Amino acid sequence: MPSDDVPRNLAEVHERFTPLLITAAGDLAEEGLNVAPGDALELVHDFYVVALEGVLTGYRPYLSKFSTYLYWAFRIFARRRIAREARLRDVLVPLEEGMEQLAVQSSAPDAEDDPAEALDRRVTRALEQIPQECRRVLERRLVHRENERDIATRLGLTRHAVRQQLAEAFGRVAVLMDHAETIDEDLRPFALRLWRDEIPLMQVAKDLHLSRRQAQKRYRTLVRSLVAAARALEDVPTVRETRRKDA
Repeated sequence: MPSDDVPRNLAEVHERFTPLLITAAGDLAEEGLNVAPGDALELVHDFYVVALEGVLTGYRPYLSKFSTYLYWAFRIFARRRIAREARLRDVLVPLEEGMEQLAVQSSAPDAEDDPAEALDRRVTRALEQIPQECRRVLERRLVHRENERDIATRLGLTRHAVRQQLAEAFGRVAVLMDHAETIDEDLRPFALRLWRDEIPLMQVAKDLHLSRRQAQKRYRTLVRSLVAAARALEDVPTVRETRRKDA
């Protein structure tokens, strides 16, 4: 059992409490939440990146032991993250179909429309509105089924840049498809101003009374919060697989 001395930083938390948090993830799985064995470490890592600073700041020793506090803080975080990722499918499957249909249209622009293959108009509009650099990485991922390394090599980008562009692309499409609930609640107003209303970052900063540095930090946090969605793109079934399953 870890000591209940309050850790001073992430390194201490990682060393002393990671096993406890993996156990917490296992407890959630036993309660019926969708936590695959390989997902536990990713959930813990995301908790450290996104929430730990606030958890350490908010801890009050007179209320509970630190290990108890951390355990329940992680459970709350993990439940919200799992619920949000469960909603990704509402965006991911039509998004994959939209990308494939756009690719077909671009290669055969004179082909007649097949009503049976008609796409949700919101998907098409969203894909047409996102920046070209975001759309091209989505196409490589969803139409050509390439992984981050292959996309980076083909487009002359770092894997980090590919991951960032996939995350932003997903966020933009989610907002434009009226699925903003896939974005963390505290970041949602920021994302809507940026990606739905197309307000420049510095104007958003002014509207929200943020400094330039605060706005840039919030943007980085927003994109980082969507990296999990970008990772989930790897698991989207192809259109053909989806139709075969539904047949």
